[in-house]
Amino acid sequence: MAGTVTVTITNVPSAQFPEFASRKGVKTARGSKIVTWACVGDSSNGTVPDTSTDAGMAANGNTITEEITGMFLHKALNIPISGNPTANAGIAFKRVYSGLTAANAPDLLGGLGADLIQNTVARECPASINGNVAYQPVDGAITLVVSDQAVASAQWQVKGFFVEF
Repeated sequence: MAGTVTVTITNVPSAQFPEFASRKGVKTARGSKIVTWACVGDSSNGTVPDTSTDAGMAANGNTITEEITGMFLHKALNIPISGNPTANAGIAFKRVYSGLTAANAPDLLGGLGADLIQNTVARECPASINGNVAYQPVDGAITLVVSDQAVASAQWQVKGFFVEF
């Protein structure tokens, strides 16, 4: 069976995300948003397709891309679920602009997600620009790209945490 990725979004009231409420300049009226990519590796080689935020819909009928546009990516979190995904497999959050492909698009994690997937522990990394930690503005669809995951039928989640300034 081919690998699959399902994209969902959760609205998080600011009271449940207090680390942002105390930061200067962070707007909390809309709360924060968490985008979850639920991944199941291919049954023969463990791969999953590159998957855009355009692939998911919010409860209000908007695409997930529409819900996070204008916000900032704060961090990414990987959570192994079952089947022990390949240790040190990588993720990237690609901004695929017109004329680009996921292979040559900028990575909102600045390469820091290169070995984020672990087989038994959750790990997170900050958004960055060329490896320097920085909130990344979202101005369009974000595509999750997973590399080097080879465990057949492994299951894991990747979460993106978004805030508004």
